[in-house]
Amino acid sequence: MGKYLIKRNFLFIFLLAREFNSETSVNLHEKRVHLSKKPKSKECPICHKKFDRDYFKQHIQNVHTSERKFVCDICDDGFKSSTLLQHHKLLHFERKFPCNICTKKFIRSSDLKVHMRSHTGEEPFECHLCDRRFKIKVKLNYHLQQHAGIKRKCAECGKEFNNVRQLKIHSYKHTGMPYRCLVCDYSCVKREVFRHHLSRMHNMTITPDEYRAMFKANTGRNPYVKPLEELLAEEQKLEYNEQ
Repeated sequence: MGKYLIKRNFLFIFLLAREFNSETSVNLHEKRVHLSKKPKSKECPICHKKFDRDYFKQHIQNVHTSERKFVCDICDDGFKSSTLLQHHKLLHFERKFPCNICTKKFIRSSDLKVHMRSHTGEEPFECHLCDRRFKIKVKLNYHLQQHAGIKRKCAECGKEFNNVRQLKIHSYKHTGMPYRCLVCDYSCVKREVFRHHLSRMHNMTITPDEYRAMFKANTGRNPYVKPLEELLAEEQKLEYNEQ
């Protein structure tokens, strides 16, 4: 019993140096890495990926539940889970890690490290099945899933896609396109494509604020997360104009 308590205390101290999104993530990490327990998996009936049973409910809520009941108190964006909301709120605050080559700034040093690969051309993640290389590990994972023939299935109509990006674009057909023309029935996903439609077909232009308002009205979310200082500056400007 004493050895077990010592082990538990050591694990607790070690975990203090790690960051996790939820208590569920901590428990899964402890079981897999430190207690060498093989998790019991359960297949998702929607995307057919397998998850630890303890995480299964959270996966359904985070990925497949359409309700966005967690609302940001800064910009009113809605999210499917408190974890996603907390990640989003970080984007409003100060970006302390600037790139010394371009003007971009980042919240975390890890984000800056990944960004620097766009300047250096570094691609540290290599596919062992072909000669493709990637800047970030998640893209390698998606690539390996393509080798394995894993498809992404639409929960609404059952249509299958090779990757998450294709599925996300397709999903707008069910939830509504972000950009919709007020003159004709045209709609699309990408702002630049929509801008070209307005200019070519209707000789029209609209402001960036109008694009953001249209995206928010049609999707319930903002296309661009503004830093807190920018939001405060806009609020002060609005108050000044109303005087």
